[in-house]
Amino acid sequence: MQALVLAGGGAKGAFQARVEELLYQRGYRWGVIAGVSVGALNAAMLATQQRERLKEIWRSARNRDVYRGGLSLWRAFQLWRGTKRSIYDNDPLMEKIATAYNPNDTQIHTIFGVVSLRSGAYVQHHIAPDTSYNVDASREWLLASTAIPITFPPNRIGNDQFVDGGVRNITPLADVIPFEPEEIVVITTEPVPLPLQANAPAAVLDDGAVVLQALLAEIIWNDIKWLRKINSFVEQAEAAGVTLRHPRDDRPLKSFRLTLIMPEEDLGSALDFSLAAYERRVAAAERVMERPLA
Repeated sequence: MQALVLAGGGAKGAFQARVEELLYQRGYRWGVIAGVSVGALNAAMLATQQRERLKEIWRSARNRDVYRGGLSLWRAFQLWRGTKRSIYDNDPLMEKIATAYNPNDTQIHTIFGVVSLRSGAYVQHHIAPDTSYNVDASREWLLASTAIPITFPPNRIGNDQFVDGGVRNITPLADVIPFEPEEIVVITTEPVPLPLQANAPAAVLDDGAVVLQALLAEIIWNDIKWLRKINSFVEQAEAAGVTLRHPRDDRPLKSFRLTLIMPEEDLGSALDFSLAAYERRVAAAERVMERPLA
């Protein structure tokens, strides 16, 4: 079985969608998909077998189709007063989710990652094939996985509020390991590590963006190194005739083939849904897929 892990990245998720389309054309078939943020949105569409619709959404979506608002003196005052929780409103995105996603059409086990504001815990929302779900509730969980703190408002579900799962788990590798796939494919929307030739930031807000990119890249790389280290331990033990077992349920640990696919260059702003940005990201995906996978 092959597992797909989709990291966050906002509008840069167009890169993910094109990479997955090319993988599908090569014969990749997913037994489980885990995603956070835009990765959860892509996962939801892929799990319900809507590749063509996903492609059209990415090609046609513009900023106004995803969010509205922005940072202004009035919004800054609202944030200070506590009457607003974010710079942007994501009502347009929820409208798109409501028209495009029905969890009861799911054909691949899917996991959306969110973070609870009450406990700070990372929470998995599972959607399995051949299972009946409350459609509105599942859409709320999906929207919550995209709620980047400060950028978008947290999503209230029950007595708690939830935000983007990427806050705690930017590459949800651990979500798919219990399914014991033979191969895990991870698609990021950031170069890992960041390109050394990255331009120096031109403004204070750019400083913050560069720092955030660096932090995310470090987290992603640490996740990859963690899984590769586990693989190495398991393979060394097997070569010595020893079986390593999971401490919780005593099942044998196994190694996984890990395939990491990432852009070779910075893909721009996570909030830029322009046609030009979309075309650059698709082209970047096609260039990446021309070289051997590693």
